[in-house]
Amino acid sequence: LFQTMGVDLSARIFVELGCAFSAELFESMGPFLSELFVALGPTFVGRLLAGVGTEFGSELFVRLGHGFVSLLFLSVGKDFMAHVFRQMGYTGTSALFVGATAPWVAKMHMALAKDYCVDLYHELAAPFTASLFDACGVKFVGEVHDHFGIGFSVELYQGLGARFSAETFRRLGHDFMGDLLIGLGPNWTGQYFAGLGPCFDAELFLRVNPAFVADIFKKDTSFGADTFKTMGPRTVAQVFKGCGITFAT
Repeated sequence: LFQTMGVDLSARIFVELGCAFSAELFESMGPFLSELFVALGPTFVGRLLAGVGTEFGSELFVRLGHGFVSLLFLSVGKDFMAHVFRQMGYTGTSALFVGATAPWVAKMHMALAKDYCVDLYHELAAPFTASLFDACGVKFVGEVHDHFGIGFSVELYQGLGARFSAETFRRLGHDFMGDLLIGLGPNWTGQYFAGLGPCFDAELFLRVNPAFVADIFKKDTSFGADTFKTMGPRTVAQVFKGCGITFAT
């Protein structure tokens, strides 16, 4: 039925039905909805989400709730959702997330759990992830991480790995990353790096390169000092030793 109608007509029908009706319809479908999405394919679903508009999509997600949406994502699988997001593009996906609000997006990530999120971002790859974060904006990304808390943030980035994280950070640039970390504050940032561990930190710093790290510290020297204080002298020493004499110099 939907394939015969096509994406454009299907999108117009859902918009005419409205968010409240569509949300109740999807909830009432239960597991049938994920089966329907898989049968339609990620290209159709991605184009459909883009077709209804990001404002409609965001409101629909919020009405359904992060629990329902996360179960739907888990049911269709991370490969399917990665294809959907690529179909929407980082601009459409970011608008969808920003419209749903940072607390909602954070809760959805945590409901999906670390392993699914790691696999999804790896499937999307670092260039898309960096473009997505950039399109969402520093303030939004900071709010999401603040709602994650230290524990989930550390789990997530340890899962993503130092190589993926470094490539994402490099693509975002030192201005974005500096504003993000400074916005989160030295206490959050220090606990985050301490939680990742000196081995992870050293590999991350080496991969982004010393100039990148130095440029962040130049933005706010007191932030750098306070972050080190939170990490503690022993941890900072281990990080420096892990980076090596050339990096430290």
